[in-house]
Amino acid sequence: SKKSKQTPIHLRCGRYAFPRLRTGSATKEHSEENWQVTTERQGAFMTPFQPLITKIESQTGAKFRPASATALDQLRALKLPESIIDFYRHHEPDKWVEGQVRLWSVKHIQQENTDVEPGAYVSDLGYVVFASTLSGDAYCFNLNRKSNGEPEIVLISHEVAYEGITAEEVAQIAKPVASNLLDFLTKFKNEQIDEECWEW
Repeated sequence: SKKSKQTPIHLRCGRYAFPRLRTGSATKEHSEENWQVTTERQGAFMTPFQPLITKIESQTGAKFRPASATALDQLRALKLPESIIDFYRHHEPDKWVEGQVRLWSVKHIQQENTDVEPGAYVSDLGYVVFASTLSGDAYCFNLNRKSNGEPEIVLISHEVAYEGITAEEVAQIAKPVASNLLDFLTKFKNEQIDEECWEW
């Protein structure tokens, strides 16, 4: 039988050491402030996500930026794989990005997984919230299921998770919606993300 849900915790409503760049025989370590300017001038770096991120910025008017060292440490504390950390190293949403659903900044990700349901109840079980529907249901990296090191993306209702929920119970309500982050962001751009949750 379904266990009663506990009172929700909250209802929803530095300097980073970047890669060294060589100028002649000298090597400089660039600060966070001049990193973007340097790379734009040299045109030397583009992540596999960049074309997709550029389209999302154009569609939403939102901006992405390199995450700070502190923000990256917060992601590591959530036990996210290096591939996901590397994405935010170059493409952290500035505040949040709102389209069909909301993509959270690292600050919001930390809050979603410690102070807000369902993240506060499921993150320790390997489901890390990084985006949400406009009604508050959570898109999570499923660290329990990966393909080529990339976690699948699942949707969990904020109405059914509760304090003390077990890993087996979360697996019953975690609905797969994308094979990985790139797949999810592609669906975000095309407004094709599944927003229908699994219930008990």
